[in-house]
Amino acid sequence: MIGIKAGAVALAFSTGLAAGAAFADGGDTLAFAGRIDPALRYRVRVDYATSVNDRACQVDDYITGMWIPQLESRFEAPTIAGATHGFTTPLARPSGTGACAWTPKVVFLCLGPRTAADDALACKALMMFTPVGEDPPAAVALTCDAAVGACVDAGGRDPARQVRALTGPIQLDVAAGSLRPGA
Repeated sequence: MIGIKAGAVALAFSTGLAAGAAFADGGDTLAFAGRIDPALRYRVRVDYATSVNDRACQVDDYITGMWIPQLESRFEAPTIAGATHGFTTPLARPSGTGACAWTPKVVFLCLGPRTAADDALACKALMMFTPVGEDPPAAVALTCDAAVGACVDAGGRDPARQVRALTGPIQLDVAAGSLRPGA
């Protein structure tokens, strides 16, 4: 799999997608493995949206007066044992793409204290799939503060990336740290 440093979380995506390709074949797998601080835990959230321009596949946004894609989120939990974890799931929507051509749009890492309830975990976007995105980085190092539900990359920036398609494994190192000023 991926080399893991102590106190790190590794994120691996394996896919054979070309730019702009659909995520419909079910062969795309999202997998995490590595070490995690014993005080932290996470879940993965994948947001899906319809991609067919048909009112049966859209909702009426009464505020804007527009018809917009339907959205759906799926949460998956890893196996965590002490300071190690493992996670793997198909990226495709479990019930298939259907007539509305559901596709994954965003992958989130939902992080929090190990003792937190599922609904108390704060989610941070990692990958947003878009036809005008770039190739994903080969490695990302994050510092996350579970108390405030925020993560930054090594440069202190928002870690979310717009990507066209996944091009191979990505190592994601997640360190616990304080992001509060003066802390």
